[in-house]
Amino acid sequence: MELRNDDNFDTFFSYNIFGRRGRNFPSFISQVVPKLLSADKVTVTVKTLPAEGRPPHFNGAVGRYGIEGALDKEETHAGDAVTYRVRVFGEGNINTVQTPAFPKLEDFKIYDSSSSTHISKENKKVEGEKVTETVIVPKKAGVFTIPALSFAYFDPEDKTYKGIKTTPRILSVKPSEVADSAALPDLSEPSSPEEAESGDLAVLSRDIRYIKTADDGKRVATGLLWNPFIWPLNLFFLVAAAFLTAMSARKTDEAREKNLFRMRRSYGVARGRLKTAASLMAKGDGEAFYAEISKAVYGYFGDKLGVPPQSVSAGLVEERAGDRADPRRISDVKALFNELALRRFGKETVEESREMRNIHSIASHVIASFEKAGFK
Repeated sequence: MELRNDDNFDTFFSYNIFGRRGRNFPSFISQVVPKLLSADKVTVTVKTLPAEGRPPHFNGAVGRYGIEGALDKEETHAGDAVTYRVRVFGEGNINTVQTPAFPKLEDFKIYDSSSSTHISKENKKVEGEKVTETVIVPKKAGVFTIPALSFAYFDPEDKTYKGIKTTPRILSVKPSEVADSAALPDLSEPSSPEEAESGDLAVLSRDIRYIKTADDGKRVATGLLWNPFIWPLNLFFLVAAAFLTAMSARKTDEAREKNLFRMRRSYGVARGRLKTAASLMAKGDGEAFYAEISKAVYGYFGDKLGVPPQSVSAGLVEERAGDRADPRRISDVKALFNELALRRFGKETVEESREMRNIHSIASHVIASFEKAGFK
């Protein structure tokens, strides 16, 4: 708190127009006196959620919610990717809401899900939506049903648990357009009718020949070598080592396949998000527009570089591009990243619509140019 002298002469010639005393304003004209202010206490009563009527799949969501589930396409080919999108929306703490997990389906490869959250606090209410996208790849042709996903929440107004479900979705899968690799011969079948009748096994190759024993036929005991328990133990360790090696190779192949899949679909996903951003731009929703543009840009480069979107930066893109990259393209990326940071966290201006069109044009150009150059 600041106290000032009420003398008119001193006030006229010595008052600090910036509202505080500086080095050139003496203490007898104005002085600062510290004063401690405190707000009234507020009591908050927190009640526990009732155990009666609690659904087994309840994950702690409190509020009033709705749920939607949809496929990005209803017809596809075996081996092609399909995105299943779950949207939970409504009033409540949307940040802590857990969307229903996608079920395990034997006829599909299921990849890790990605989530996005949009929250608004208008009219003193916290509301919004959480969207989870799961990529699934059908293994074979047929007509499949994506089952309904259940979601439970506690309604504080009605003081009851409520359950909602998505609508089951039908996916029609046609045979793959890519020819399968040549099948390996089935060695379990006999190679000739004679073998089938006799039941004999055909010798495909010989590796280990007859081992000649000692002339005297005597065995020399050498400690553990002839222990009756050592051979089963060695066999166990051999099988365990083979199993662990196979599992490690499988995980490595799955990770490589997942990264390759993300890299291939990155451009298509980015174009879809740019299209969504264009519709948000038409509605004049600047906050949602810049959030969707950021997902398109950071998601595209994250998939190409094999890193999470939050780890993407202009410096990382420049480093991966190497010395052979076009300097103008690198300059465009740096300008785009800087512009996104300024626009997303800056204040809205009267020329917001024109700025959004400019950002959308730059983002589309940068992504298209890097895709054309084969960036990875």
